Amino acid sequence: MPCWAAAQKMPSPPCVRPGITRRPTLPADFACSTTSRSARATPRRNTAWAAAPSLFYGSTHQYPLYPGTGSARERGIDNNVANVPLGPNSGSEEFRMAWGERILPELDRFAPELLIVSAGFDAHRRDPLAQLRLETEDFAWITDELLAIARRHAAGRLVSALEGGYDLAALAASTAAHVNALMRA
Repeated sequence: MPCWAAAQKMPSPPCVRPGITRRPTLPADFACSTTSRSARATPRRNTAWAAAPSLFYGSTHQYPLYPGTGSARERGIDNNVANVPLGPNSGSEEFRMAWGERILPELDRFAPELLIVSAGFDAHRRDPLAQLRLETEDFAWITDELLAIARRHAAGRLVSALEGGYDLAALAASTAAHVNALMRA
């Protein structure tokens, strides 16, 4: 599963800062579906996430792949989950289309007050874990897109945590692209 929105535990609605009613939004799962998927706030595994219309989760990921979650049919209780599975060997075009035509418009309509990104880079073409073919520039692009939504709806509030990546050169380059985009914000 593209690991852009994942392994850390997400705050439950009562734990979020007072004054934020449109709870944290988790977009950016763009890796390859690893065992960390089951630890994420995903619809089948975390009913608090899928059952809370004040939360949103968006993900692109290789599918099918272990553990088999992330179907496009998983939509949450209030269409607050946007899974866009990508087939093996999907690259920049499919990734940007999934985000640009599906996830980003839904996220924009949701109007989050905080975005939480679990930034993983195992969807990079050089990564040995999966069969997705993203380029370093794709991670800078999605970071810029998410920052634009954070500026529009969340007063720029975006939190990012490193998720993973298993080719060290690709991980270093992708992380740098992501952080450079964050620093330009």
